[in-house]
Formats: sequence, C-alpha cells, structure tokens
Amino acid sequence: MYTLFIDTHLYDINVVLYKDGNVYLHKCIDKSVNNNALLVPTIMGCISNIKFNDIIVVNGPGSFTGVRTGVTVAKTLSYLLNIPIKTVSYLDIMDYSLDCNENLVGFYDNSGILKVYTFDEVTVGTKVPSMAMKVTGVYNNKVYYKITFDNYYTISGGDLNLFKGNQGVASGTISTLGSVNEITGSIDISDCKFNTGDEVSLNLYNIKINVNDSFDPDITYRFIY
Repeated sequence: MYTLFIDTHLYDINVVLYKDGNVYLHKCIDKSVNNNALLVPTIMGCISNIKFNDIIVVNGPGSFTGVRTGVTVAKTLSYLLNIPIKTVSYLDIMDYSLDCNENLVGFYDNSGILKVYTFDEVTVGTKVPSMAMKVTGVYNNKVYYKITFDNYYTISGGDLNLFKGNQGVASGTISTLGSVNEITGSIDISDCKFNTGDEVSLNLYNIKINVNDSFDPDITYRFIY
C-alpha cells in the first residue's frame, strides 16, 4: 500500500511516498528555487509506475500561497485518480513528534506567516503561550510595539532589544503585572541615529509568565525605518 504525502505549507516543499507506513521515497525542494513550479514534476517523478492508494496533504498553518498550491494539486490528483485525500495540520504533525516534556509555541512574523517552534516546558502544569509581536509605529523618538497572547497570562516581565542592522542601539523591558492577553509599550530611541531606509529589528526574549516561570521565544520583528 502506497501513500503520497505533500507538504508545501512554508518554505520548502516535501513530497514523500510511503510504502506500508515506511518512507519509500522522499524529495525536498529548497526555498531558494521557484519551488511551486517544480511541485508537479517532483510528484510525477515520485509516483512514476506506482499505483498509490491515498493522499495526505498539509493544510496549514503557513504561507497562503504555499498551502493553496499543495492542496490544489492534491485535490486534482485525488479527482483524476479517484483516490481518497486526507488533510493534516502541521501543528498536529509537530505535536505527534514531541515527547511529554515539550510544548509548541507559535507566532506570526512580519510577513504574516505563522512559525511554530518547540520549547521545553518550564514547570509541570505551565502552559507556554502562543504569541505575536508587531511594531505599531515609530514617532516622537519612540518605537511602539504590541504583543498579543492566545489567552490571558500573568506576565511579570520581559526584555527587548532594538538593533540597527546587527548593532544593538537600544533596549527596554516589559513590566506588566497581572493577567493580560495584550501588552503595548515603547522603546526610547532619542539617543539613536537612524536614516531613512535603515533596517531595524526589535527582538523580544525572556518572557516571564506566572510570576516565577519564564521562557525564551526569541522573536524578532524587522522593519525599515
């Protein structure tokens, strides 16, 4: 029994052919090439002279164009070959691969793509939050930001660094006490010298949750000054 697996949800394309539950053939297309145009030829190369029984395709979360391409190709093959198709979330795939001491942490980068990482659980019973960070404006010699969480958490602190290129130029801290699902604040840049077009990045790390626990999401939001 052969199963075709298609994953185009983010950067690389992965096409895997399983035989009786084991990897029979695996092709990966790197992001640096025009990978969408190579998806169908890659699949055809994998399934040549092979009659497969079903298709599994990753339906996100991830790049809208990437997910749409993979799902469209999978549905077309399913229709033409009259074989069943199944969808699976990338979050479920990662969840199956974790041990009991790990958690998933997801955040949207400045391109709007949800990226998911694994973090060791700090304390048994502590839920690691999914979160997103965004720079909301630059004015009055300050960089304003907003951090949102997937639920309400007791936040007792956090650290921020501002970079011009690879050079650290300013820093700040998050000092919010109490249960919140959104934090807004700013970093003073009055002592920094920026020119129009400079690449600036805001880095968030060492979030303290539930007063005594912390985790390090290491999220960076890049923007042009």
